Amino acid sequence: MTLLQWDDGFATGVAAADHEHGKLIEHVNSIYGRWLRDGAPDRSRLFDEIVDVLRTHFDFEDRIARGSNCVDYDAHVHDHEQVLVELRRIRSRLDASGGDLAGALAPCLQRWLANHIRNYDAPLYRDLVSAP
Repeated sequence: MTLLQWDDGFATGVAAADHEHGKLIEHVNSIYGRWLRDGAPDRSRLFDEIVDVLRTHFDFEDRIARGSNCVDYDAHVHDHEQVLVELRRIRSRLDASGGDLAGALAPCLQRWLANHIRNYDAPLYRDLVSAP
């Protein structure tokens, strides 16, 4: 079982960006798959690993955006921060209720990733490719 599915809506049209996002999805799915195989009852470990992967990706994109004089830099960074806030909320709810991890985590990340790539990453990467 995977947590995230590649969606054609994730495609930016820039091969390097699409490769980076594909690797991000693979990495998150690998963590989730390992967690399922291990039968680990500790959701905290899963969340910490996923958040670490996302932060590493966000740091990479933030450096690119900052170096490109991206007009929407602050909004881009804010959107990264917002998903981390949402993940902390999900983690707190699940820690309190013991609910379905995939049922709570997958929709949040899938929806956010599609919106973020479409609204922030695609324009950033297209600007980078077209820059002189």
